[in-house]
This record gives sequence, structure tokens and C-alpha cells, in this order.
Amino acid sequence: MLSIQNALGNYHADAVRRALRQAPVLLFGAGTVGAQIQTLLRANGIEVTAFLDNHRVGETVDGIPIIGPAEGALRFGSRGVFVTTSWRPATIGGMSAMRHQLLDLGCENVMPFPWILWAFGGPSHYLWDNPAKMEPERNAIAAAAELFDDNLSRDLFRCHVVFRETADPDLLPALATHPQYFPEFLAPVENECFIDCGAYTGDTLQPLLEWNPQFARAVSFEADPVTFSKLQQYTRDAGLADRVDCRPFAVSAREGILRFAATGASSAALQADGDLEVRAVTLDSQLSGVHPTFIKMDIEGAELDALEGARETIRRSAPVMAICVYHRQSDLWRIPLLLHELLPDSALFLRSYLLDGLDTVCYSVPRNRLR
Repeated sequence: MLSIQNALGNYHADAVRRALRQAPVLLFGAGTVGAQIQTLLRANGIEVTAFLDNHRVGETVDGIPIIGPAEGALRFGSRGVFVTTSWRPATIGGMSAMRHQLLDLGCENVMPFPWILWAFGGPSHYLWDNPAKMEPERNAIAAAAELFDDNLSRDLFRCHVVFRETADPDLLPALATHPQYFPEFLAPVENECFIDCGAYTGDTLQPLLEWNPQFARAVSFEADPVTFSKLQQYTRDAGLADRVDCRPFAVSAREGILRFAATGASSAALQADGDLEVRAVTLDSQLSGVHPTFIKMDIEGAELDALEGARETIRRSAPVMAICVYHRQSDLWRIPLLLHELLPDSALFLRSYLLDGLDTVCYSVPRNRLR
């Protein structure tokens, strides 16, 4: 039997497929990711023996029993293939904790769920796209690696590149401890005009207030109707209605009507088969009379398009930029490269705020805004 554990960090599609067809397969994590991986495996002729879960023992998923990790290790530890199938926003636990829980229980063959996506041609899932797609991007990756202004960012970038190739969570360093979007190296200004793309329910406005209580203005874009109503309610409840301009639009590279998957959750996004039509706008059109000092984007993979639609504004105002780079595999290097093109005199930084690659942000900071 192939030892997957000995190969961790060295993904090989043929070895993964062969191992999964030779042994009982157990998925550790019975939530959404687990169900998706089970469906993909079944479509490729592989039946899952059991799900493992720390909380849902005794339930079933698609007729497959959920057992505890200890029972799974006792029955299948030396002969089964264990796949960690959970990926969620967290600052403790995560993929590494799941992997080490299985190893500590004596499970010999453990692999992360992205290996299944890669081996069987499953759909890309945020930053989890096939590592083979990185090969044509090597020059871009190398160029982006040279742009960052501190060793922490450079080291973090290299770790995240390899993380996308291996899905080995033990590669990633410690998380940043300051509030997301408001790092320790960034100084506020009195006339702060904050542009919030992907404003959600207003969850960035509270840390903005704590970081810069006297900010002058915010323009908040949120396309999901349910979430937009909550954003408006939050601004009223927080006494910010006179300083925060809420706009129910998606931000993109061009004006028009786009399909949108309106989930009411933070994962709501532009999507070709979305259930709703929304108006898409460009920042260049929306901010023609505005001088932004700070632009933040967390828009579920639409960041590059939105930056293209903000070229004039960015070059005109040279704002602080805080752009998420974890929604697509290549965002990690393409977004820093574009930010450097638009603002070549600004300093670039990279920070991560949640485990397993989530909430990783690239900052472009004018040097007069550095502490």
C-alpha cells in the first residue's frame, strides 16, 4: 500500500488515484466540503467507507455513516486512506490540526482534500486550482516575489506559493495579529475616505472606527440585497449614516448587468449561473468626484476585474490599497503585479489573518502613509 503520509508535500495524481482505489476511503469532515469530495469520488467509481467527525457521530451523509475519528483510526488506521475534508474560516484548528489529530491516532495515510480535486479534475475551489496551471505563471510568480518591502511579506509569499502546489498546511507561518485591513505599519489620516468593496454587513466599519475614529467618509458597495439591507441597518444603528454612503452594486471592470449568487453570506459572489441580476459598476465611474485615500476589496474573486475598472481613480488619488488575494490561485501574484504597475512608488506588503490561506491580503501603501 502506498504511504501517502511519506509523500505529503509531493503531490502525484497517479499515486493519489491508485491509493484511493486500493483501500477504504474515509473523509474527516462531514460538512459541505466533505459532501462535495464524496460526490466527486463517487462520480469516479470510488465509494467512501465512512465519514469521520468530532461532533456528528451517528448521523449519515448520503447514506454513508459518520463515526468518530478514534473509531475510524482503530478500524482502518493502517490500511485506510484518510482525507481531511474541512476548510473554514478559523484562527485555531484548521487543516493542520485535523491532519495531526489523525496522525496522533495512528492513521498512516493522510491527504488533504485539494489532492482529490486535482487528481480527478474537480472544480477549482477558491485558491485550490490544479498546480499544473502554475507552470506557465513561473515568471510572473518570480517577478511578484521581488516586489514586497519586508522579509515577512516575502517569506509569506513563498510559503503561499508552495501551499498552492502541495496543500500542506504546516508550511504556513503564524497569522497576523492586528485587525484585518488595518495593519501595524499603516498610519491613519484625518481626511480618510474609505472605499469598501464587498462591504457585507458593515463588518469592516467597526475596526475602521477603532483605527481612525475621525474618518471623513466611507463609500460601501454590497450587491447582495439581503446583506445590503443589513449594511444599511448597521450604519443607522452605529450612528454612521451621515458618513457612510451605501451603494447596492457589484464592482467590476465595466458597467452592466451581471449574474450574482445572492446567498446572504460572506461568500455571495458574481457567478455566471447566479440566481439574481445585479448592476455592476466601475470605481472610475462611481468615484469621479471623490478622492479616496483607502480602497479595500474582498469581492470573492472579482478583485482583478474591479482593479481594472479603477485604474484612473487609483492613479489619480494614489490611495492605500488592501486587496484580498486568496479567492483565486493566481491572485496571489497577479494582484501584487497589477498594484505595482498602477502605483510603482508605493510599498507592498502581504499578511494572512485566517488559517489555510483564507483572508490573505496584499497592501499597497504610499510611503507617506507608513508608520
